[in-house]
Amino acid sequence: MKKIAYIIIGVLLLAGLGWAYYAYAAYLPTYSRHVAETVLIDQTQEFLVQPTGTEILSLASLPGHKWESVQLQMRTFSEYKYTESYGLALQGQFFLLSNPDDRDKEIAAFILKTDTVISRIREQNKGYPKSSIYAPFIEEVNRISATKADIKTVLAYTDACENTSVFSVYNAKDRELLIRHPEKVKELLSQYGKPGNLHGVVIYIFFKPKSDRDNEYFTIMSGFYKMLFETAGADVYVGPNLVVDNDKL
Repeated sequence: MKKIAYIIIGVLLLAGLGWAYYAYAAYLPTYSRHVAETVLIDQTQEFLVQPTGTEILSLASLPGHKWESVQLQMRTFSEYKYTESYGLALQGQFFLLSNPDDRDKEIAAFILKTDTVISRIREQNKGYPKSSIYAPFIEEVNRISATKADIKTVLAYTDACENTSVFSVYNAKDRELLIRHPEKVKELLSQYGKPGNLHGVVIYIFFKPKSDRDNEYFTIMSGFYKMLFETAGADVYVGPNLVVDNDKL
């Protein structure tokens, strides 16, 4: 009987070690990080670059880091400071107590929900006489910076063109002021808020110009935001599309 018991124990130990190695090799990393992401979508006009659920979640390194939790906030840019906001959450899982196939299904369902919200936003009216970019941008980067997340990311799909009574890039005098004295524009817009400590926050600004004028105005405004947020400690990337640096994940 003892011999049989030893054999059974040995088989169980080998099976357990084999399963642990499989999980280690196939599903690293096995810890659950917390990811906070905000996606800002400009509704002031129709843009060439639009987000997708898969693209957004690639910044959370899903499905590679399939066990982590994701708190996703989606908000719009419009002519007003206060805009619509949508929240989605993917709960984190502990790999030893979870089924990898079920987790893949949860991630796929989360991506589908994200795409559904994006579609809902895109179906709404486009084209506003004004565009308030600075105020909601500042609010969201400060909000996400204050979270206790391991990864903090903001994705802004916008031409970044502020067009309010306080400052308008379409006004020649305002534009010249920004080019020559960006600190004065920073002071003007600070009535809507200032960036806090943004160390640990990664910000992406996506836009693909349709014309030379689009390119000129976006270059001016994105440069301003890059300076503003990097001075506060954030990492800022500007371009037409998402390029994920896996070394940062």
